[in-house]
Amino acid sequence: ISGAMLKDDYLGAIKSAGFKDIKVIEETNFPIESMANDPTAQVIMKEMKITPEKVKEIGQAVLSVKVQAVKGK
Repeated sequence: ISGAMLKDDYLGAIKSAGFKDIKVIEETNFPIESMANDPTAQVIMKEMKITPEKVKEIGQAVLSVKVQAVKGK
């Protein structure tokens, strides 16, 4: 799905933006129920022909990450 970013790429982008002391303070899996019950997600899944099995796999891979960092000079 476009717009997806790997965690390491995301942290690298933060570093490239001039931040230091980057710490992941919390990671949470995206609730699969939210994806399966969201009307927009349902349309995307239908358009992309994503099977229910693939949805479960995707649900394990999608994270919400809280990051703490300090802007360097």
